[in-house]
Amino acid sequence: MLLHQYVIGKHSTRSIVALTLASVALLLMLGAIHVNADMSSSPWAAEVMWGNGTLWQMMAVPGQGSNNPAEPLYIVAPQTSTPQAPPNNDHLPGVAHDHVISVPPDNHGSYNANWHVYVVLCTPSAITAKTCVPDFETFPGPNGPGTGPTLPLAQSINGQSITSDSVILLGLSSGEVVLHDTGINFVCLVQQIKS
Repeated sequence: MLLHQYVIGKHSTRSIVALTLASVALLLMLGAIHVNADMSSSPWAAEVMWGNGTLWQMMAVPGQGSNNPAEPLYIVAPQTSTPQAPPNNDHLPGVAHDHVISVPPDNHGSYNANWHVYVVLCTPSAITAKTCVPDFETFPGPNGPGTGPTLPLAQSINGQSITSDSVILLGLSSGEVVLHDTGINFVCLVQQIKS
């Protein structure tokens, strides 16, 4: 679950241990997040997402999801004044957010329409160093929206907007962010939005 690594040459052992313990504590709090993966109430759930700095449209088929291997779909803080999913959304109620995917290839047989959802959170040390800007959101808990933990949903990493998975992956490798694995997989077709 802890998907970042540290460069020993930049940090003392003591700061690595403190940072690791703080990140582990943050991830332990995440057990109380509840995300709704049931898309059966709508024939097609449609939302906008970021991919390589451009907008894409996703069309999720009805159903409970898929257990097949999946591509990552990241949940981040809104990147513009209009969130892709407003607070009254049906899959992460109470949390305004955007979505980020890796851009699908031109489908030469390797594109996978199965997606796995991760929440991107700033680490405590990155918040202190101001290398990850958080949007503190109260996540849904067992008693509904607003009853779970308040967590630092990543809004920017190292001064960059999070509109590409490459920004997230660099943030993971440098310890600026951690991923919370929601355990949710779903089937979703994506298409670039033409302006």
